[in-house]
Amino acid sequence: RIYDLKKKNQELEKFKFVLDYKIKELKRQIEPRENEIADMRKQVEEMDLELEQYHKSNSALDLMIGDLRLKMDGMQKEITHQKGVISTVSEYVSRFRRDLQASSRHLDDYKQLKVSVRGLYKSYVQEEMPQPPPPGEAGNQGSSSEGGEME
Repeated sequence: RIYDLKKKNQELEKFKFVLDYKIKELKRQIEPRENEIADMRKQVEEMDLELEQYHKSNSALDLMIGDLRLKMDGMQKEITHQKGVISTVSEYVSRFRRDLQASSRHLDDYKQLKVSVRGLYKSYVQEEMPQPPPPGEAGNQGSSSEGGEME
């Protein structure tokens, strides 16, 4: 019976040896995977940091876009105001040309010419040129106030 037990013990020792060898081999196979996993974790952490930087950059760009839109709106209002100024001045100059041309009809009659030139002087020199509304009020008042100032 001891002989059988020794034989079984030897057999178990062989199994142990084989199993130890297999365990070592499996550990050797697992080790590169663990290194790979560690590398990938490191890569994920780096990507997280990069993502945070992109979020911060995106937020800063959103703020810049908001500021630029506000500037663009302000510039658009200024353009509208300047168009109003140009329109007012253009109408004023057109009216002056029309009145000057009407006065030029009296070149042969000194008295009529004098009366006409005095009227031009009174209309265009003594009276101030009509001013367009300030930039904030250009859209609210429309052309009705401009028309009243020019007549």
